[in-house]
Amino acid sequence: MTITRHLDTAIRWSENQFEDEFQIRTFHRSQTLGRILCGQLSLLTAMVFAWVLPDGRALLSFLAVLPFVGSELIANAWLTRRVPRPAPPRIPAPVIAVTGVLTVSWLAGIWRNGPISGADWLLGLIVGACAGLITLIVAGPRLIRRARRRDIRRIDARLGAD
Repeated sequence: MTITRHLDTAIRWSENQFEDEFQIRTFHRSQTLGRILCGQLSLLTAMVFAWVLPDGRALLSFLAVLPFVGSELIANAWLTRRVPRPAPPRIPAPVIAVTGVLTVSWLAGIWRNGPISGADWLLGLIVGACAGLITLIVAGPRLIRRARRRDIRRIDARLGAD
């Protein structure tokens, strides 16, 4: 069974638990909330691990975000095979603030309890993370819009060929 077929089966199984479209739509809306909260809770968990793991082990805190990132990549790959990816989100300021505080606290924990290989390595990690975040904020929406247009062209071509 391919991964796509397995994911389609999981969706059918999930939707068969409900009696009508309203219940299914409400369930999917609740899953959207769960997705957002899962991202925040993954960051919170990573931040806590960065501070409480023994000295030199703070990088293990990255493991806390891997399940979220992995599931997001799989879900987005499934989505874009069917519909264009969504437009760039307009993230509310409080969500950005919470994410920022959690991320800065996480990086501070890594700085404090990171590998004993020296400050240069840690400084590189922090500078790289900040540069990546700034690039994401500046270039991310443009890249998402471009990918969305590409998805629309691909799906239109496929539907035109059918």
